[in-house]
Amino acid sequence: MVTTLVALAMFIWALEQIEQSRTPAGRSGSSIRFLWTSSQTSPQDQFMAVVSSEKKIFVAEGTRARIKVFDWNGDPLYSFDAWPKSLSIPRGYPTGLALDDRNHLYVADLRNRDVFVFDEAGSYLYSLKRRGAKLGRPTALTYSHNKLYVSDTSDQTIKVFGLKGKLLESFGGPGMLGGQFNFVTGLAVDGMGRILVADSNNHRVQVLSRTGRFIRDLRPPKGLRFSLPRAVVVDNLSRAYVVDTFNKMGLIFDSDGRYVNSFENADNEDLPTMPNAIAVDSRRRRIVLTDKITGRLSAWEFGE
Repeated sequence: MVTTLVALAMFIWALEQIEQSRTPAGRSGSSIRFLWTSSQTSPQDQFMAVVSSEKKIFVAEGTRARIKVFDWNGDPLYSFDAWPKSLSIPRGYPTGLALDDRNHLYVADLRNRDVFVFDEAGSYLYSLKRRGAKLGRPTALTYSHNKLYVSDTSDQTIKVFGLKGKLLESFGGPGMLGGQFNFVTGLAVDGMGRILVADSNNHRVQVLSRTGRFIRDLRPPKGLRFSLPRAVVVDNLSRAYVVDTFNKMGLIFDSDGRYVNSFENADNEDLPTMPNAIAVDSRRRRIVLTDKITGRLSAWEFGE
């Protein structure tokens, strides 16, 4: 009996050592390097969104209803209104961004209950509502394979549209079970077609099949729980990058949902104090974050 208990204790100790050897290395950011912080600020914006192309970073400012465009050195290039003034509609309130293969920019507008589409230079092209789409509170967006995924927080669903505004499918609903949502603020689709959902008010990130079937939740490292996962993106290896605003950090998970690494403020005043949006550029191996408090961008470089 004593021998069995000793063996069990040694086994548990070994598991703890493995877990501890993983977590501190991840939290230390040994494979993530801070690069720069932008000087341009837009403080105290409740909603921000960021998306990137090969050469540009697009940032939506909810309160100011502007889209600001930066290069990959953090230098501002130009900006434009986040809603088409030509339509004589109320001032917009952008909450989500997506880019398609032609670098058309999709902007979720919470106030006008629409998704507006602009070209890369900021010229208005069309709106999904005016093409027949019905949306209550479009909040988060992502694009994949000629489909636009929209979180609609009016009925807590994810709606999938063709680029001409036709509703292809809808799934979800309010609740706490797998495949149900409570205020989705981030969406991503990985290379296997799985849908990642930042289910903010349920304090989790869900992984769903392409048809909306629940697969699993992403699990932070031991001793940490998601507090307010605000945004999620994926890279070309289907790794997931999650911004947790209240935990003041970003977390990285591999394609199987295992925790890999994290990056956080660490009391450096130049780094995000409350990150609330994220974009990733796989070719450059860079992550870009926005800060809810200062509105500044910060960039990080990660290893393979």
